[in-house]
Amino acid sequence: MKTIDQTIAHLRGEIIMRDEELFVGFAHQFAFDSFVTAFAPGNEQMLDQYFASDLIMFNHAMSKQLNLNDLKSRLPNIHKIFKNLKSEIKDFLADKDRIAFRIEQNALFFKHDPDGVQIKLDVMNLYKLESGKVKEWQIWVNIMENS
Repeated sequence: MKTIDQTIAHLRGEIIMRDEELFVGFAHQFAFDSFVTAFAPGNEQMLDQYFASDLIMFNHAMSKQLNLNDLKSRLPNIHKIFKNLKSEIKDFLADKDRIAFRIEQNALFFKHDPDGVQIKLDVMNLYKLESGKVKEWQIWVNIMENS
C-alpha cells in the first residue's frame, strides 16, 4: 500500500521516486513468498520474474557464490530435499533498494533419512534490488534439528 501511495504522489509530481522504488512493494511480496512459492515445483518461471539475469547470490552457509543459472539448476534438488516447508517472517526491514529479513522455516528433511527428520531453519536474507528485480542476494542459514 505504501508503494502505491508513493507512486500516486510521484505521478502527481508531489515526490520523486527512482525506478527501483516503484517496484519495491512487489519485491517485498516475493521476499515473503520466496521459499514457499517461487521455489515450489512448477514455479521455476518465477525466478525470471523476480531475479535479475545477472544475479549474484552468496550463500554464507556454503561459502559459495552462485548466479541465476546455478540457482535454477539446484531447484530440482531443493524440491527433493525439502518437503512440507512452512515459513514465517520474524524480522523485516526495507530501505530504498535493500530488503533485509529473517525468516523461520520448518521443513521435513529427507536427505539421509527415508522417514524424514523435522528441521528448523533460521535464515537471514539481504536483497539488493535493481529495476524491480533482485540483483544481489546474500543468505545466512542456521539449521537446527527439531526434537
